[in-house]
Amino acid sequence: MVQLFIDGGGFMWPILFIFIIGLVFVLERLYHLFKGLSSNESFAEEVADSVLSSGIDSAKTVCEGAQ
Repeated sequence: MVQLFIDGGGFMWPILFIFIIGLVFVLERLYHLFKGLSSNESFAEEVADSVLSSGIDSAKTVCEGAQ
């Protein structure tokens, strides 16, 4: 693999640099995606518990507090 990189010449360095930057962006987006999914799940559970225990008005209050 290293030999193929060397044989590719000088254009391989910019390609490698752009690949690394793209990989960093993808990992950052995945991190925020999974972080957002877990917070949405806990919020949905909180709203559902609020509806079951105190009714719709309590759930509205929970939703308004989350904005």
